[in-house]
Amino acid sequence: MTNSQRFLDAYNKADKALHTRFDFKQSMSFTEAVRRAASVNSVVRRFEDDLESYGRLRNSIVHSSDSQKTIAEPHDDVTDRFEHIAELLATPPLASTVSHKARTVTPSAALDDAVKTMARLDYSIMPVVDGGKIIGVLTNKGVTLHIAKLLSDGVADISDSRVADAVADGKAYFYIMPDGPIDEVVKAFEKNRKITMIVLTKDGTPDSDIIGVITVGDLVAVNKLLEEY
Repeated sequence: MTNSQRFLDAYNKADKALHTRFDFKQSMSFTEAVRRAASVNSVVRRFEDDLESYGRLRNSIVHSSDSQKTIAEPHDDVTDRFEHIAELLATPPLASTVSHKARTVTPSAALDDAVKTMARLDYSIMPVVDGGKIIGVLTNKGVTLHIAKLLSDGVADISDSRVADAVADGKAYFYIMPDGPIDEVVKAFEKNRKITMIVLTKDGTPDSDIIGVITVGDLVAVNKLLEEY
């Protein structure tokens, strides 16, 4: 198969994915679909310039050719990249691809034990679960703020402190979602900069089984996946 044929196949796949995933009318042009999708989807926005350029190149290949030959053959790297982007749009990787198992802690647990666990596992954040339901997250920052308060009160250690004393509660700090497309992860972090952890649960509710967690630090892996998937 020639590069032009591969390129046109990628174009058709990307075009179909955009119109299907975002429920655009079939009469909408490829370029308009890219622009509208980019306004609401971070992954499309990431590749917006590439997609618009590929749309123009596709028009040159199709409108300037006959049934016998094409006047343009895209380079290998261009064709490979378009195929990669088209695959991302058509079959986006799931969030669980970059998630990892969660080590949870209860609000009544001793804070010093939780801190030791975080240090041993090199964790900066852990979900706090009460009665099987996620109620907040324990972070290095939360621990530091609690210790600072103790010191200001003349207390030198945290031996009597519980996790609940340092937990950062409220959904401003964590977000629960089911195992959906990876672009939903990027969207969640972009929408609320305070989020430190995304928790994937079986049905996207706080009291369902935890599939895994994704932290801000995992965005490096997310970006790598988008470039290499």
